[in-house]
Amino acid sequence: MNQPLYGVWLGDVFFCFSGEMSEPKVDAWSKVVKKFVLKSGARPFAQAGLRLAELKYPSPVVGARSSNRRGERRQLMGRTLEGLALSGADALTLLLTWDEASLLQQGIQPGAEMAYWAKCARFALELMLQGNVAPGTAPLAAGTSRRKTGEQAVMSKWKPRLKEPQDVERFMQLAASMPPVALGVSALVGAEPGTREEAGAVVLHSFLTAMIHGQVQEVIRESEGKLSRNLTDYRRGHSPLQKLWWNSLLTASRTLNVQGAPEEVAELTQAVSLIGGTAIPTAGEGEDAAQNGQLQLGLRLEPRHTDVAEHWYVSFWAEFQDEFGAWLPIRSIWGSLETDMIRRGRVYPAVQEQMLLALGAASEFSVHIREALTIPAPEGMELEPLEMVEFVRNTVPQLNKAGITVQLPSEWTRRGRRRIGLSLKMVAQEDAAGTQGMPIIGMEQLIAFRADAAIGGQTLTREELAAFAESTLPYVQFRGEWIELDLKEIRQVLRYLKRYEQGEMDMSDWIHLTASEEGERNWKGIDVTHVETPGYLQSLLGEDGLRKVPPRPVPVSLHGILRPYQERGFQWLAAMRDMGFGVCLADDMGLGKTIQVITCLLEHHSERKNPVLIICPTSLLGNWQRELQRFAPDLALYIHHGNRRLHSEDFQEQTATHDVILTTYHLAGRDGVDLASVAWASVVLDEAQYIKNYRTKQAQSVMKLNAPHRIAMTGTPVENRLGELWSIFQFLNPGYLGSSSSFRQRYTVGDVQQGKLQELHKLVSPFMLRRLKSDPDIRKDLPEKIEIKSYCTLSETQGAMYQA
Repeated sequence: MNQPLYGVWLGDVFFCFSGEMSEPKVDAWSKVVKKFVLKSGARPFAQAGLRLAELKYPSPVVGARSSNRRGERRQLMGRTLEGLALSGADALTLLLTWDEASLLQQGIQPGAEMAYWAKCARFALELMLQGNVAPGTAPLAAGTSRRKTGEQAVMSKWKPRLKEPQDVERFMQLAASMPPVALGVSALVGAEPGTREEAGAVVLHSFLTAMIHGQVQEVIRESEGKLSRNLTDYRRGHSPLQKLWWNSLLTASRTLNVQGAPEEVAELTQAVSLIGGTAIPTAGEGEDAAQNGQLQLGLRLEPRHTDVAEHWYVSFWAEFQDEFGAWLPIRSIWGSLETDMIRRGRVYPAVQEQMLLALGAASEFSVHIREALTIPAPEGMELEPLEMVEFVRNTVPQLNKAGITVQLPSEWTRRGRRRIGLSLKMVAQEDAAGTQGMPIIGMEQLIAFRADAAIGGQTLTREELAAFAESTLPYVQFRGEWIELDLKEIRQVLRYLKRYEQGEMDMSDWIHLTASEEGERNWKGIDVTHVETPGYLQSLLGEDGLRKVPPRPVPVSLHGILRPYQERGFQWLAAMRDMGFGVCLADDMGLGKTIQVITCLLEHHSERKNPVLIICPTSLLGNWQRELQRFAPDLALYIHHGNRRLHSEDFQEQTATHDVILTTYHLAGRDGVDLASVAWASVVLDEAQYIKNYRTKQAQSVMKLNAPHRIAMTGTPVENRLGELWSIFQFLNPGYLGSSSSFRQRYTVGDVQQGKLQELHKLVSPFMLRRLKSDPDIRKDLPEKIEIKSYCTLSETQGAMYQA
């Protein structure tokens, strides 16, 4: 005996069932259905799970009994059935290859409605092939998103675009012929269709949307990396919701919910529906006859202060539901001589009656609106400050819940809601000066700063901040305009300033604050809107730091002449050393990184008590020996290499009598204990990419070396992945870029936003000098290129082979 197979669309899954209530029978049925195989070899039911669903359908018994009773509504019977839930993708695969003969051969008897759903699936495919799809929005299911009280959330959805007359006609025919069992489903929850055709249209549109959205998402998932370059720079609380909605359309690897104030979400939904043409078609759509429209009440609150007193005014407006953003002053409605109004092909009947009814409904929530209706043709109402407080706190939420839009001051100012935060200014260091009079800072040095409250880059006086804190409303007047503030943020900032007018933080934290994107700066749980660094330090740590380095003479002990760019490089290395920072010299190959570092080591070498350690690849050991003997013969050199190299106390005695110790990466790993036992003045790594994998023994040994100053030399700071950059900076300035896992999570895992990469660039650029031969400032300092042509004559045997 064949097993029956029926199907309906529930709004999120395609529900297939047998109609049986008995659990053993359902289990037997599901085993047969799960084995079903399409001709392509696919098994659409293999991953389907069991699910309960309540289906409602007209009762034939009740209908027969009540057929002669006029005015009695036909009743619906409901049954909770257990069946298999197919995902949208599996349902589309099943329905597009629908073959009743194949089902019968495998012991399955399909219901009549399954052929109907196959037609709907083919319709969805044709719409996609024709390009008749457009982006839209869809409400989130209850409990699927955490959001603040008073906010709404939607998600982006790819929907059918039904604008062609033949597509609209086909849609309406399918909606009208939908099987009755498919109309009593959860896809209609929240909708209030007035007729059977309208109910069918809601369910059919939901089905088409799910099929189209699933297929478009698969295409986006395959090209998400390429599409990421088209993402907008969305910042919560600052950017319009349209940017977040756009980003969610181009993201398939995760769900981005569009969350915001109800009026903002409503505007977005209306805008994308109007532009994309994704609304559900209605009967008669596509005809030339004008359609009826409906007006809705809108309220706008604005200040009307005088020199004598403060007053607020709520004006009444007519909002056209079918026109995005179209508001008309209600006085235009009262002054109209025509009963009906025609706008853009739509007829708005009895506009004055519509607005009176809307005002009457709103008066149930506000005594002030009720009083305004005591005069003919009301245009608005006056509110005292205390009345305005009560209106905003109590009445506005009720009006919004009833579907009435209330515009508050922050929503028509240019910048809208403002965030209050801290403006931090570093206090200049007056003690602990370096050799050139510059402060010794370093990453772990505590720096002092002064904190002030600020809004949008403008510093607040203590009087302004105190006045904001005393306000009972989030709407305040600030320097000539009305803005909206978070009272909790104001009080939080005020409490902080009372306790910490001046504070301290590590230099590393300060640089991170400077590099972070606006909106992500945070100190002690409070937003930081502005960070100000003293002049010299700001210049040195900025992108033009090399140009701001103070000049210093080249050591007379250098046996050689530096090119101008090499002299600037030496001055930068020395300045950063004096300030206590480790740096990476990443000049292009051939620009003379070695002589720049040797010059930096020569400066004040007679005053150093501790030696310098240079670690390089074994192949460069001889080159370093020759370069040191050529340019710095005054430096006593000891090469720690070979089978007869010294260890323990003998090694320490040698380091005490030499200026420079030269060794290799291989020996740094093997003799790590000996190297770590010495307090070095500086540690220099040549070809620093050798420690790109921080897990290796030689990299771990190098990290443990004890030195206040470190230099990394490499022409390729990043060869394959950004994690290599973290390893080099962990050596230069330990802990500056955080832990390896936090660095990877923030800058390398998944689809990294461009803003994050810009942040990383700001963090590392002050401590990395990278110059190329093609740079204009470098090219002019290089000697003319010499080309020598050398010809190689072939021998007789080679010539014969070539000719053959």
